[in-house]
Amino acid sequence: MLGRPILACSLLLLAVGVACKRADPPKPELTWEEVEKKYKATVDAKLAIVEKIARNKPPPTKTAGITLDGPPIPASYTPNVAVAFEEDLVDLVTLPKIKYRPDYDHGTINECASTSRKRYSVITERAISSASSGNAQLDHCTLLKYLIVVRLTTKVEPKMLPKKPGDIDSTFSGGHFEGDVVVFNIDTGKHLGGYTVKAENKDVVGRNDTIYTDLYAALNAQIKDGFERNAPGSKLGTK
Repeated sequence: MLGRPILACSLLLLAVGVACKRADPPKPELTWEEVEKKYKATVDAKLAIVEKIARNKPPPTKTAGITLDGPPIPASYTPNVAVAFEEDLVDLVTLPKIKYRPDYDHGTINECASTSRKRYSVITERAISSASSGNAQLDHCTLLKYLIVVRLTTKVEPKMLPKKPGDIDSTFSGGHFEGDVVVFNIDTGKHLGGYTVKAENKDVVGRNDTIYTDLYAALNAQIKDGFERNAPGSKLGTK
């Protein structure tokens, strides 16, 4: 059995002058114990700060402004920023079904908590398949520096109205959201500022949207634009 690889190597060496090298033995697969030893203490310390933030809520924002503890955040999938809604912070190892959650954060801080504390993904709603997957998630969690918390005090969903005789177009009662956004340093719990948000439906919703997606997009634009306006040079998401 050993003769064939040796013969093949000899022929390869004669033909192209390339030496054969014994393959390195495969690396042993990561274990959860190794992953947790590497990351768990750091991640759990950040989560403890988040839970303290949830208990000690700052008053409603009156003056807009954010002072980051460091340089502006570049345009990317914002690896050091987590965006959460106030409801997300009630129990970090669960993820509320929020229809208007932005596409640039599907529940990062809760995913960090469920991965570290339960080896479970609240986003996919299943156990994390391998220690290497947990390693990638917890590695990301250690990079988090800022927590953006959306606090909505008014939530009115739009409603379709019944058509009246002779109506050609459908009509709806517009929805609106109001509240504020507060920003924290996850490593210290320091409140770095915030801004208000107010979103409502357009008067006319295009055929490619629904009255709901139109309102949710308006809210997410308020969150993103407000952050970028009050933290000059920073970006949320990739655009």
